[in-house]
Amino acid sequence: MVDWTKQWDLANEGYVTHPKPLKLVLMGNPGAGKSSAVRAAMAELHSVLGQKFKEVVRQATPTGCASFQMGPLATTVHKLFGLHVRSKRGDIDDNTIKFLTEKFKSGLALLLIDERSMESRIMVGMILSRLHALKREDMISRMGFVLILDPAQLLPIAGVPFWSVALTRANGTDLSEDSIFGLTEFRKLFGMKNLEKVQGYSLWRRNVSGKTKTEAQRKQIAEFTLRALEGEYDTVYLAEINRRLEGDELSSEFTSELIPDGRYGKISMKTYLRTKEVFVTGVNS
Repeated sequence: MVDWTKQWDLANEGYVTHPKPLKLVLMGNPGAGKSSAVRAAMAELHSVLGQKFKEVVRQATPTGCASFQMGPLATTVHKLFGLHVRSKRGDIDDNTIKFLTEKFKSGLALLLIDERSMESRIMVGMILSRLHALKREDMISRMGFVLILDPAQLLPIAGVPFWSVALTRANGTDLSEDSIFGLTEFRKLFGMKNLEKVQGYSLWRRNVSGKTKTEAQRKQIAEFTLRALEGEYDTVYLAEINRRLEGDELSSEFTSELIPDGRYGKISMKTYLRTKEVFVTGVNS
């Protein structure tokens, strides 16, 4: 990420050719060091880019609390792109263009979005629609896009995760046009094939539409999903949990045992009872 952005800066000054656009998904367990890695990279880039850093490197999260944790120059996705709670993809007027033009007047080298699991495909569509509205395709085609997340943490409220390939809801009804638009734009940006061109698409559509699924159908769905996620991007997964508080045995137990056992909504009865015991003890004390 650091070396790529340095290359982008040199290219932007006309010294070298632009590097291949960076597309990176940084994932990891809680406490594995995602935030620490990003903060270290941002500190290095700040020292290299100087004043340009805050103009061409943008950091955002779904919530204000998360942006505070990300860093002093981070903000919310809504504030960065001039969105509000009821914003729609087509809500782009002259004031919006003026706002975005001023915001990105120096260009956009790197866009980092943390806690990305909480952002829906609809939000992806709105972000990219606003960037396209600037009619600076050279900026979009050359920018780096880094998504930081733990896939087992919070998912979008009343939305579909950005990585989902779903075309219908659980009840079989079609997802909204905005959701499909977000799906298409995200896959295009990260160099993924159109779903229709992925091997096994027709069979996958039949299998996912069934109310009850055989083991063979579930296997085909999983294999198709893996193929559908192939693209022109890099993925890093940090698995080793490094977060520790020296001398705090309870913190160590939470980060190394209790939290990992409860990921993806799966938790053993032993972990549930131990977690309940810890919280009750903490409240009473």
